[in-house]
Amino acid sequence: SDTLRPLSDADEIETTACRVLGEWLGAHRVYYVEIFEPEGTATVRKQYLRDGAASIAGNYTIEAFDWTAAPLRRGEAVVVSDVYHSDLVPPEY
Repeated sequence: SDTLRPLSDADEIETTACRVLGEWLGAHRVYYVEIFEPEGTATVRKQYLRDGAASIAGNYTIEAFDWTAAPLRRGEAVVVSDVYHSDLVPPEY
């Protein structure tokens, strides 16, 4: 993307990528999670929120992201068009 190309700071790239993706998809929440396999933890590093979507920033056990971890490890995107009516998304999201 022309928006990301001039950026060199990893933190700024993550933040901008979340925003650009959220705007392009019309998503209410886009987040970037860093998974630490040996420790079994996951950290929501960046997020883009729109229209009053609740923040999920914080540290979690890796099990909290099991519903997305398997497809992501296979290199597949995880896109949920309606989190309220998806069998994939846990109720707390």
